[in-house]
Amino acid sequence: MKYQRKNGSLFNSPSTTAAVVAQLHDNNCLNYLSLLLDRFGNAVPTVYPREIYTKLCMVDSLENLGIARHFKEEIKSVLDKTYSCWLMKDEQIFLDIATCGMAFRILRMHGYDISSDALAQFGEKGFSNTLEGYLKDTGAVLELYKASHLAYPDELFLEEMKIWSGNFLKQELSKASMHADRLHQCIRKEVDIAITYPYYANLQRLENKRAVEHYNTDNLRIKKTSYRPLNIDNKAFLGLAVEDFNLIQSMMQREFNQIERWVKENRLDKLTFARQKQSYCYFSSAASLFIPELSDARLSLTKTSMLSTVVDDFYDGG
Repeated sequence: MKYQRKNGSLFNSPSTTAAVVAQLHDNNCLNYLSLLLDRFGNAVPTVYPREIYTKLCMVDSLENLGIARHFKEEIKSVLDKTYSCWLMKDEQIFLDIATCGMAFRILRMHGYDISSDALAQFGEKGFSNTLEGYLKDTGAVLELYKASHLAYPDELFLEEMKIWSGNFLKQELSKASMHADRLHQCIRKEVDIAITYPYYANLQRLENKRAVEHYNTDNLRIKKTSYRPLNIDNKAFLGLAVEDFNLIQSMMQREFNQIERWVKENRLDKLTFARQKQSYCYFSSAASLFIPELSDARLSLTKTSMLSTVVDDFYDGG
């Protein structure tokens, strides 16, 4: 059978595989279903296996919420295993568009040496010939769109992918079905944010804030069907992210007050020819150096930027 995988299933779908067993009595399909029943009993998942995708979603959520630094060892373990599966051309990755796109994006962002060749098969024409293309799977196209932003200069096909996937997402976003029910609300928000704030134009701290504001605590994901990953408590992630964000914001507020006192102590506010750029200079520093451990770096960079502004204003009109 054309679409049968090594584990005996069709599309990793128990229901589809069961339908084939009923018609063709295929032994490999039957072995796959027996394995599921042994492991899960009568309540089998809608898609199995889904381990790599689920763990990558967890890593992506932690990074988007700005709390990944608390789980460095766990994230490294997940990414090392994913990289190993990538090198072995695991079916969980290479036969699923969303998993392949997400794995490519996260691994490349973390410095793993991976080729984009695996994504070449998912051009506009190639995508239309897949199950995801037939279903117009917005989530899969969204992952391809995000992955295309990490192209190297010689990866021209990723630039082409960015264009067609972006057009596809804009078209889907304009459809009433994307606004009609709760099932599509979460993916609509993700699409809107991805198009409005592309990867190369993002400040990570502002991205974290947006992620906290729009986080999907329902834990609902849409693939070929809707499902909720097991063992992932989105409400716990959101609670930690909110507490962490507020902690850092309070720390930054104290630092900004310290900057204002420094300005007054050194009488920089008395220099009539100089622009008062405390907020601008501190924001520029905090936007990229936002973790708590970099407090001294934020203060030093802000003071240096302000002094540079004073010197520049002095020569311009002082």
